[in-house]
Amino acid sequence: MSRNRAAGPHRSPPQSLVRSLPEWPRSPVWWEIPMPMLSELISGLNLEVLNFQDLPITGISYDSRRVKRGEIFIAIKGMEYDGYEFLPEVVRKGAVAVVTERKVDYDLIQIITGNPRRTMAELAIRFYHPIIEKITLIGITGTNGKTTTAYLLRSILYHRGCGLIGSIEYDIGRGTEKSHHTTPEILDTMKLIEGMVKNGLRFAVIEVTSHGLKMDRVFGLPFPIRIFTNISRDHLDFHPDFEDYQNTKLSFFSGIDSSITAIINRDDQLGRRIIEETKARVVTYGLEAGDYTADRIITTQTGIEFLIRGEGREFPIKVSLLGRHNVYNCLAAFATARTLGIDPEEIEPGLARLTLVPGRCMPVGNARGLRIYIDFAHTPEALRQVLTSLREFTPGRIIVVFGCGGDRDKGKRPLMGAVASELADRVIVTSDNPRREDPIKIIEAIVSGIKRDNYLIEPDRKEAIRKGIGMLGPDDSLLIAGKGHEEYQIIGTKRIPFNDAKVVQEILSCSP
Repeated sequence: MSRNRAAGPHRSPPQSLVRSLPEWPRSPVWWEIPMPMLSELISGLNLEVLNFQDLPITGISYDSRRVKRGEIFIAIKGMEYDGYEFLPEVVRKGAVAVVTERKVDYDLIQIITGNPRRTMAELAIRFYHPIIEKITLIGITGTNGKTTTAYLLRSILYHRGCGLIGSIEYDIGRGTEKSHHTTPEILDTMKLIEGMVKNGLRFAVIEVTSHGLKMDRVFGLPFPIRIFTNISRDHLDFHPDFEDYQNTKLSFFSGIDSSITAIINRDDQLGRRIIEETKARVVTYGLEAGDYTADRIITTQTGIEFLIRGEGREFPIKVSLLGRHNVYNCLAAFATARTLGIDPEEIEPGLARLTLVPGRCMPVGNARGLRIYIDFAHTPEALRQVLTSLREFTPGRIIVVFGCGGDRDKGKRPLMGAVASELADRVIVTSDNPRREDPIKIIEAIVSGIKRDNYLIEPDRKEAIRKGIGMLGPDDSLLIAGKGHEEYQIIGTKRIPFNDAKVVQEILSCSP
């Protein structure tokens, strides 16, 4: 498939990527990582080593609570704690080496580096190399759509054995656990991948955030397939400016060659830049131009139907996901599956099998037949997309309840207010996760972007949801945006149990 072609004849995926794998085995694979010698782990790395002894290494840890005898401890300075503070504890537990930025007064092997996070990644890749060879990693980056695309791919690849690391959950093939970070620290990711391999999985879909890229959480991970969804304003509390945010996303497609396949949304401006600059083999998708495009899109209250055009063929798609924006996510998943050599006859039911993604344009079922939707939209563009999608199948009014997170990008607050006021008929501005900020100040910033007289303020999120439900007519839709699948509200430093969908059900159960 050509790098920069907008449209034209298509070819089948190259045979080197085609897989003929049996179904995922249902019994675990008992297999252990061989213990490498320290010299194997540090060979060729630009490190200063003090008190060197060539010992067998039993593991690597950055968490003093998890350190075991014979391990290397990585002393990382975090937001709240400094790894150096825990050196007495890790020495007592039997750590044989420490990765540090400076010499320490302890009688153990010291690995001195200017970048402990990068060194942690380099050591982790070498330590877990035997495991990484046994699984295909698929990385997804972009502002919006990562989670839904990941869920779609897991659904397509389910019978071939596919794990998931993302914003909602970690799935290693034998049950799931709630996510702690969308992109975990690399050692945590390696442990999850180890579990996947032991459970017989052959694929891992990983959401790759800008935080993860910037903090070397995926450095060195061999992703043979890398997906870009889109980019819009986000995380400017972490990145100094939008250019840095873009460049961080771009870095996921830099320094790689044609052995890697990049699946790129060519409708996005950064996507087009990636197509021009990356040395990877490129497969493109978009609504009008690309190797895979969508046509005859029909959106309803129950899902989407459309045709995917590619490879000189047409593929009918029907999914239960809501909203035109999900056509892009389906295209990304379809293009990726074809790159892996999965037959369309297997892809189409895989897409259809996914009935919903928690907190992503998720309808809240209720006996009264009210149109109530929960969505994670917490950026101006994400809010614009979901409101635009709801308009396509809402004959009446659209009511939106939303707020903005505290201690996060303050510049997006008036922008989100403007989007909500422009695209919804009624806006209820409330609290999200205010954290250590004054909720009223956050609300005032949102309202400063609203130019129409179609809003009201209700700082209490539960009451705001109650008011939104009270406004609903039979043809109206209520969108509760910002928190999605989250099961808590962060007020100050406390996490208080709170889930938008559960609150809706509670309110409806108490209503006549």
